[in-house]
Amino acid sequence: MKMSQRFIITSQAICFCTISIYFLAVFNQKADFTGIWLISEQKCEFGGQPAATMFKGIKVVQSKDSLSVFGMRFNDTAISTKATSYPLNGNTVKTVLSNNRTMTASLNWSADGKTLTRNSSYSPPNDPETEDYKSQEAWSLSDDKKTLTLTRTFSTASGNVTVKAVYEKQ
Repeated sequence: MKMSQRFIITSQAICFCTISIYFLAVFNQKADFTGIWLISEQKCEFGGQPAATMFKGIKVVQSKDSLSVFGMRFNDTAISTKATSYPLNGNTVKTVLSNNRTMTASLNWSADGKTLTRNSSYSPPNDPETEDYKSQEAWSLSDDKKTLTLTRTFSTASGNVTVKAVYEKQ
C-alpha cells in the first residue's frame, strides 16, 4: 500500500472518529436547569389549587451527579439557604420537610434528556411510615432555555390534581 493511500485511509478514520465523538456529545446532552427562576403566575395553571402549592421562586444548582433545589414560598422574602438535593442516577432520597412530612423521591431522565421527572411520595406530618399522597413532576425547558415549566400531578385518595407552574430565568 502506498504512503498516500495509508494517509487517506488514516485521515478518513480520524475524521470519522471525530465526527462520531461530536455527535455522541451533542445528542447525549441533558437539559441543564441551573439558575434562579421566578414564577410567572399569569402563565400558570393551578388546577383550582392555591398558588402556594408551588414555589414562588427557585434556585437550581445542577451538576453531573445531582440536582439541588432551593425554594422560596409565596410568603418568603428570599430563597431558602437549605436545599433539597436529589441524585441524578434514579436513586431514592428521603427528606424531612419543614412541615414535618417525610418526602421520598427519585429523579429520572427522559430518553432524549430534555425532561426530568421527579416521582415523590409524602407522609402525613410526623408519621414517616404512612403514605399520605404521591406526586409526579416533570421539568422541561423552552427551546431558548429561558422558561422552565414544572407540571405536577398530585395523587390522593380523593383523586388527581394537575398543576402547571411556569418560571422565567433571572
